[in-house]
Amino acid sequence: PQPLAGRPRRPAPDNTMTGGGYRYLFVIQSLQMGGAERSLVNLANFFTRRGEPVAVLRFTAGGLLESELDSGIPVHPVSGLAGLRAIARRHPRATLVSFLFHCNVRLAALKKAGLLRNRLIITEHSSPLRYAGATGLKSRLRRALGRLFLPAADAVFAVSPLVKQDFSTAFALPPERVRVVPNPFDQDALEQAASHAAPTAVDQLAARGPLICGVGRLVAEKGFDVLIRAFAGLSEPPPRTLVIVGDGPERATLEALIEELGLAGRVHLAGFDTNPYRYMARAELLVVPSRQEGFGNVIIEAAMLGVAVIATDCIGPRYIYGDQTDLVPPDDAPALTSAIQRAFTGAPPAAPDYQDFLIDRIAAEYE
Repeated sequence: PQPLAGRPRRPAPDNTMTGGGYRYLFVIQSLQMGGAERSLVNLANFFTRRGEPVAVLRFTAGGLLESELDSGIPVHPVSGLAGLRAIARRHPRATLVSFLFHCNVRLAALKKAGLLRNRLIITEHSSPLRYAGATGLKSRLRRALGRLFLPAADAVFAVSPLVKQDFSTAFALPPERVRVVPNPFDQDALEQAASHAAPTAVDQLAARGPLICGVGRLVAEKGFDVLIRAFAGLSEPPPRTLVIVGDGPERATLEALIEELGLAGRVHLAGFDTNPYRYMARAELLVVPSRQEGFGNVIIEAAMLGVAVIATDCIGPRYIYGDQTDLVPPDDAPALTSAIQRAFTGAPPAAPDYQDFLIDRIAAEYE
């Protein structure tokens, strides 16, 4: 995998001991690929380029997105809440911005106990009621912890109205306490990344005929098995190729499905790449076949690159599109096949209006 940035990150000076004063401390479990992680990187880079000092605090080492942070942004590993609290105490005027439930509940617990005096914003990127495993003992424990601690945050952001609704319900937060603040997108950086050379094999595939692209983690909720079955149902000609960019625990299952359906040579699992945009930019169609999607970053990213998108009707896509277009029922391969066929033979799908998701507008919500 090649990082988006053309240069490696250089070690940044640690000014947590000098009293220099951070404006924002972004807190996350790790910087592995994901929509929340990408949002953190976009925000951190944006504020840094605007001249505001920020740092990233992470509990787990590594993460491929770390290379995409601007080189002047310090990344501090914290071994536990005591280490995080020590950094926060040295920067009492810094706003802590926490991403995803496990970090959110820990920081909110510190806030409730009076051990964290900084302003705290927590951000939620998926529904606590609709993900796989949203029932059972673990889910009940999450709800109990959330109801106990999350109200202590100074601000609660949810990436879409339905995530807000489910979050308020699950954790007994008054709806007025939760604000809808979608993920931020940097169009200039996105277009620059998309202009990078794609692997030769991708250009060769695109030259053979229309290229259909899927991007995301290879997990059940992303629905790539449905996309592969839908692709198998397409009528020919023209020859089409499906490329799925991403990796995850479902890879072996998807490879077996490709063989079972006789699609070897027509469906390619490209693996993980920190720059999926160079694949997307060469596609004629991006398909988001998710069973569950809190937001759907790739929909906005594809629209910014001028690539047509077909998406399923779940939380994030419904928020992004509103009433602009017909969405496909989740887990319905024949319906997805029909939608893909129409995209090639009829009018292209409506593009979402992405102006409200541009980073300069979203960043203002964190002020």
